[in-house]
Amino acid sequence: KSGEDIIAHVEEMTMGEGEDAQPVGLQMTRPCIVKLMDGDKETKEKKKGFKIRLYPWQPLSASPQVAVSYDWVVSITEPVTTLHNMYVREVLND
Repeated sequence: KSGEDIIAHVEEMTMGEGEDAQPVGLQMTRPCIVKLMDGDKETKEKKKGFKIRLYPWQPLSASPQVAVSYDWVVSITEPVTTLHNMYVREVLND
């Protein structure tokens, strides 16, 4: 709903147990906002392609996990390989 692109390790949260378990949201571990940077700000020159930057989401939280209810999630997809590798290298392997 906020329009942010987030990358994280994601697990489903449920309420109840066994066959009665109902999905209620997602638990994201070490979530980051993904920003696409276009062109060169110094020269104002447009370049082909773009750079990807990762910024911590909820950077002031004491916990690496953030819970989000399903009504705040618009879509879930697998990231492209380049982004996945960047997240693993720069965030998870810290």
